[in-house]
This record gives sequence, C-alpha cells and structure tokens, in this order.
Amino acid sequence: MNEQTPSTNGPHAPPPSDLGPPAPDARPDPQPQRPAADAESTAVSTLVEQQPSTTADDPQPAGAAQPDLDLFGNAPHGRPDWSHRRGEPRMFALAWTVFLTLLATLILMRSAVGGRLDMDVYRHVLRQGLMAIITAIVVAWPLVRLSQVRPRGGGVLSAFKDLLIVVVPLQAVLWPQVLLAHWPIEVVAALSATMAAWALLVGAVIALALGTRSFDPDNLPESDAIEPPRAGGRTLAMTLILAWVLLSGIGALVLDGARPAERGLGQHPAWWMMLSPHAGVNEITRSRVEFGPAAHVSPQHGAAVLAIGALALLAWLGALGREALSPRRPPPPGFLPEPVAPHAQAR
Repeated sequence: MNEQTPSTNGPHAPPPSDLGPPAPDARPDPQPQRPAADAESTAVSTLVEQQPSTTADDPQPAGAAQPDLDLFGNAPHGRPDWSHRRGEPRMFALAWTVFLTLLATLILMRSAVGGRLDMDVYRHVLRQGLMAIITAIVVAWPLVRLSQVRPRGGGVLSAFKDLLIVVVPLQAVLWPQVLLAHWPIEVVAALSATMAAWALLVGAVIALALGTRSFDPDNLPESDAIEPPRAGGRTLAMTLILAWVLLSGIGALVLDGARPAERGLGQHPAWWMMLSPHAGVNEITRSRVEFGPAAHVSPQHGAAVLAIGALALLAWLGALGREALSPRRPPPPGFLPEPVAPHAQAR
C-alpha cells in the first residue's frame, strides 16, 4: 500500500511554483513619488526658510542698504557714508602734487646736457617752471574753485585748506634750489614769501567769492545741502583776478623796458615789478651774473612782499568777520534731503 503523506499546507495549498520569491517588478516602491502639489508646497516652504526673517530684534530690515565700510571694515561715525573723505580737497591735493612732481622732473630732464646739469640752462628752464607755478596759483586755482559749487563748510574753511595744500608742498620745490641753482638763501626765501603772499591774497578772494554758509550744516549728511553761491559774485571775482594779472604784468614790462639796461641787470631794485605776480617772480630770480651774484634781493623787494601779505591778511579778516556775523537762517522747505539713519548704529 502506498501511503500518501498529508500536505502541511492543507488540501488547497498553491502549487510549488507559486511559493517562490516575487518577481522584481512586483516589489513595492520604498519611496513612492509625491504628487505635484506636494512638491510645489515643499519648494515654497524651502524658499521661505532661506529668506532672512524680519523680527523686532533685527535692526536692519530685509532689503536695507549695506553700510559703507572702509578698507579696514569700519563704518563712518555720525555720517551715512565715507563720501566726506573721497572728494575735495583730496582730489585738489593730488592734482597739485602731481603737477609739481611732473614739473620738477621736466625741468631736470630739459636741463641735462650731455649727461650733466648745465647751470645756465637749468636756471633758464627753472624760471620758466616758476612762471608755470605762479600761473597755476593766481589763475588755475581760482578758476577751478570758483567754477564749483560752494563747499560744505563755507568759503573760508575751504579756501584755507586749499591754501595749505598749495603753499606747503611748494616748499619742496623751492628750497632745494639753494643747492641746485646755487641761489643765495635770501633769494629762495624771498621767492617762497612772494609766492605765499600771492597765494594768501588769491585764497582770500576765493573765500570772499564763495561766501558764507546759509545755515549750519554740521548735522547734515554729506550731500552738500548748502545753498549754492551766486554766480555773479564768482564771475566778478575771477574777472578782477584776471584783470589784475594782465594789467599789472603789462605795466611791469613797460616800466622795466623804460629804465636803462645796466640798472635792470644790476642790483638796483624795481619795487613796482613786485606788484605783478609774474613780474615779481622774474625780478627776484633775474640773472645778475654779470654784476656778481646769480640773483639778488633788496629790502625794497621785501617791503613789497610784506605789503602784499598785509593786503591779503586784511582780506582774510574781512572774510572771517563776514563768516562770524552772518546769520544762520533756516533752510527753505524741501531743500534738505530726507534724513538717513546712520549705519553706525546697526549691530
């Protein structure tokens, strides 16, 4: 008898082929794809999380302008930006320094003959360079400043800053001529005093032409929120400067040509030559080698320089007095810019 072993799976067990592992395509997906709506909501929530949140503790809201920092990462104190250190008089100082440097280099290059410095040629070229310097002081400087808007601190302060910029670097060009041109010390001192006196006088004219501040701008941003000066006063000042330079120069040439040659080349002073900036510089540096020294100055020259300096000081006192006595009236409505919160207070 053949005994049939009962199946442990029961009478309705599936065939052996159906008990094997499921087909690969029949396995469930461990990460089912999300619907399109869920993907869009997830992307929106991610963008919202990435945006800076604006809370009450945040001093700068989203989209606020970044503070203006210097090279060391410092923000300006009490000002919205560093514009007060990017403009004048720094650009004027740079231009003046470059002008003096290029002029001194050109003088030395033109004076070199055969690889050495010819003294006669050097003195002649140096006088031409001094003419260019005095022209820049009495013509180019006021022409530039009177063509611009009124500076933030008023005409007196701006002109005084320019005066220091003009006079101080100029000494580095003049005083070495004691060794280079072999001029006596008193000649170089008189030349320096003459140029400084004319610069002092021109600076006073610029200060008077620019006028005073219409109101106190100390608490204003660096947007030059100052009432512009009248063009008529600046035009008149520049006209007077040009007229004096031209008429005094022509008069000095006529008077100098009328006197004998031996008095012009000798040590006889011509004080009227000092009334012109160009003729005065030429009178001090005039070659007198035929009569002894390379250049010569007299007490009459010094007295003329002192007279020009005294006139300049009186003009400066007038400008300072007008600045002190001028009323500080409030600005017209809508003239000032909108107040800007200082970035220095941002944490």
